[in-house]
Amino acid sequence: MSHQSSSKENLKNRADPLIPVSVIFGLTLIFCLFLEMYVCGLSFRDLVVRFKSSLYFPHYNSFKIGQIGKVNVLKLFYTFLLSSIFVTIAYYYFTRAKTKKHTLPLESVTTIGILGLLLFAGVQQIHRFDSFKRERKLLGGKTIDEKNRALLGEKHHFSRAIQDVLEGHHQGTLVTDFDLRKSPYTFYHRALSYHLYPKISLRLDNGSPNDTIVLFYKKDPLQHVPENYKVLLLSEDHNYVLAIKKQSLK
Repeated sequence: MSHQSSSKENLKNRADPLIPVSVIFGLTLIFCLFLEMYVCGLSFRDLVVRFKSSLYFPHYNSFKIGQIGKVNVLKLFYTFLLSSIFVTIAYYYFTRAKTKKHTLPLESVTTIGILGLLLFAGVQQIHRFDSFKRERKLLGGKTIDEKNRALLGEKHHFSRAIQDVLEGHHQGTLVTDFDLRKSPYTFYHRALSYHLYPKISLRLDNGSPNDTIVLFYKKDPLQHVPENYKVLLLSEDHNYVLAIKKQSLK
């Protein structure tokens, strides 16, 4: 019996610090939210929505973090987390003489770290679920071709039209005013290359003659078509143009 009672007492002593730490964590969170509301001039609801939507961006090239008031959201989050740790340490420093309890600072810091991780992961998962619902609404019940059309729009339509009108295999050159080293234009280049293949290879040497030009968002595109080339496809807005050497049409 004495062993059981001592075990319960020991467990209670270890669990007691969780209550003030959790209270400090919650109060610091509320204080930081209201401070950010004041600085940014946002309502509580708008700030929470912006914080949630800034933690995670589904992106095809990288993992992106948003900003609130021109400040990276992670900086705001870690500022809050460090504030919680400092307030907790200060609380135990000034109250240990009265309570006569010596709680290891490491336990308090670990508790705050776990609470912060749960908060961060929880908000991020909520936003991921929102993204999933949007994607399901956009792509649910569609065929692969319909999904590509929904995601790529005119780029997919142009690629399909080339597959229908062009015969044989060709090597091609993409001409554009975009900087293909930057996002999202790198993705556009990869998407066009993927959907034009195997009729036109834009990135890999397929052993075919280099006799086609794909003009993609090029200013005055028809002026960039050489005289020995013929335009096979031209979108209404002139943002998508396919030209091939006249010799290859014979």
